[in-house]
Amino acid sequence: MWLGSWKNNLETPFGFRWPQDPIKALGIFFSYDSRKATELNFIQKIRNLEKTLNSWKRWNLTLLGKINIVKKLGLSKLIYNASVLVIPAQLIKETNSIIFNFIWDKKPPKIKKSTIIGERKHRVAWIPRIKSENVASWKIISNAALERYAGLHFLTNCNYDINTLQVGNIPPFYVDEWQMTKDSVRSETSITYEEVIWNNQKILINVNPVFYKSWFDENIIRIQNLFQEDAKFQSFKNFCYKFKLKTPFTLFFGLMLSRLLGG
Repeated sequence: MWLGSWKNNLETPFGFRWPQDPIKALGIFFSYDSRKATELNFIQKIRNLEKTLNSWKRWNLTLLGKINIVKKLGLSKLIYNASVLVIPAQLIKETNSIIFNFIWDKKPPKIKKSTIIGERKHRVAWIPRIKSENVASWKIISNAALERYAGLHFLTNCNYDINTLQVGNIPPFYVDEWQMTKDSVRSETSITYEEVIWNNQKILINVNPVFYKSWFDENIIRIQNLFQEDAKFQSFKNFCYKFKLKTPFTLFFGLMLSRLLGG
């Protein structure tokens, strides 16, 4: 290929076949015609990205699922070329439109673009507001859906796994956000003395987490509430007396023999 001002030169020195059409080297197309180069390096890949995302539209993916598809099967087609070439601004705009139409099913976005592409720690900045005791209308859906687990405010303090909770026919957006909340608030892998008993993915009975509302109402919240001062488990009699609780012994011993507490 002729370089610089030689691009229209028709001579063939040394008898070489000097190409006039685009050539490909190290995964990038080079051409005298910038439009052809843009077509081969970007436009075709953007069309493939759009085709790939369209093929996934029929699946009922969660928000995080869609984002993973965009990253692994969509943007991966453009990353290399975008790292060595300048992308025309119009193509950036078109790519963003394709991606966010896929994520939100061509509906108005539920999260601002600047938020969804931001760092995870910024995307969950609303968590402190969830953990506050104040009553707000925007908490109604989450608290109603999680009433059987004492509401989202309490759940953020638990070592829960959203996949083990029965949240019913709740929009995937909320499920993703609840799991994101857990990942952001709870990072420890070991069990502590102050671990919350309820909704705990490591305290299981028949592979399900537990929540006894009558116990919760008596402020039995953490593992330490089950122990005596000598670091031994309380007896059933002492436990009921201490918390002025009337409860079947089966619940008490069932919890003590759970996967975590009883081995």
